[in-house]
Amino acid sequence: MAQVPDGAAGAAAGVLIWSSICFLSNCLFIWLLWGAQERRSFIFYISWITLLATATSIISQANDCLHYKDIMWTRLSIARASPGSPVPVATNGCTGVDLAMAWIRWSCYVAEAGLACSWASNLTAAVYGWNTIPRVQRHLNIISELGKVIPIMAVTGSMCLLYIWRIQQSYWWYYFVVNFCYCFFLIVADSMMFLILIEYLQTHLLLRRMNHQQRRDYVCQASDIPTPHSRSDSEGTSIFTTSRSRSLPGSHFGALQQREGGIYDKYLIVRTFTPLLMLSFFEVFNIMASRTQREKFQQLAQATAPDLSASTARAWFASYIPGCLASLVLPLAFATTRNFSERLYLTFVPEHFQSSERRRKFWHASELVYAAMDNDKGILSRQKRLLMEDRLQIEVTYEFEVRSEKPASREAVAEVIGKGGSASYPYNVEDHKWGDTERILPRRPSVSFVAPGRSSRGPPG
Repeated sequence: MAQVPDGAAGAAAGVLIWSSICFLSNCLFIWLLWGAQERRSFIFYISWITLLATATSIISQANDCLHYKDIMWTRLSIARASPGSPVPVATNGCTGVDLAMAWIRWSCYVAEAGLACSWASNLTAAVYGWNTIPRVQRHLNIISELGKVIPIMAVTGSMCLLYIWRIQQSYWWYYFVVNFCYCFFLIVADSMMFLILIEYLQTHLLLRRMNHQQRRDYVCQASDIPTPHSRSDSEGTSIFTTSRSRSLPGSHFGALQQREGGIYDKYLIVRTFTPLLMLSFFEVFNIMASRTQREKFQQLAQATAPDLSASTARAWFASYIPGCLASLVLPLAFATTRNFSERLYLTFVPEHFQSSERRRKFWHASELVYAAMDNDKGILSRQKRLLMEDRLQIEVTYEFEVRSEKPASREAVAEVIGKGGSASYPYNVEDHKWGDTERILPRRPSVSFVAPGRSSRGPPG
């Protein structure tokens, strides 16, 4: 830091430490995603892009610490040579290594917004059940895969447009091209998350209005109507998915397909809204900073020497703080799930200080993690989960349909589990070990079971 003013050396070191912490937290998050088999997810690609953006920020900070005064004099000469050009204003007068790192960071920001847009659209399709419609599912899968390529194409196309001479001569058009893709992706992503929030609120309002007796009456009325999506067994109980329940608002929330140890839980809304809001505020900050930066460059073009004061240097290094924030927000938002926190606990806390009870729960718990599901573990609800796990390989079911499940009678339970079929058998749901993996109800190949939002097909095997 030989060229950094004396009063700004501490600020430069602090920002560099901050960026390093963000970089390490991003690396830790990538490690968690890799172990959770999320290597093809949108959040995995976003984390790699944020890691690249933070790395370029650290490189630029190190270069500025070594050549701060030279950079300020170069900015002055550029401002004098092209006072009305938008190019040096957009790049903050950077040259050489700083210019290359600045364009890489801009590309990463646009790619982050594009992947967030595709991810939000994918979540919306899952929450509303669009990806369970056979005619739409194939197209949504193609769109989902294209969503991982479109951001790169948008960055490449925008970069080519920025090198057109006519665009470089217009301040308005230049900044329009710079910010268009970023703003468009964020607007679409925020709109998708707003739709998810609506479905989330409708689900909770619907379930709060239905007491236990109303749910039971609703199930009895619906099970009496024969539909292609219903199944009745000899014990007088039924497992169904009626078109009426699927048409109710909020009935599709929670239909997110994921594996055990994934990144989703009941706080999905908060975890996804936080990074999107951060990206939105970051874009607003960039737009406001670009307006003031143009005025500063016009004043710099009329100066005879650069401003080498400590306050200017502190503001210069502080401008790197927002760009590294995404590398810290993502781990804070998604690495705090139960599975990730347990893995961090078992990995980084010495075994001597670990709680034996906590270790036992983590390694031996075989009960799958379900999001947006009620606490009533009735026998038919458990069987329905097993069938869906086997056929669809999912760990989340519809909260509305599970809550409205008709509980099995004691006679049916006793007959199914082979205890003689006597009503006097003292079976209690709370006494059953729900971490088992064996089937409670026998399979019937001739009877079809319809999972929520799926076509009518028989169970596997």
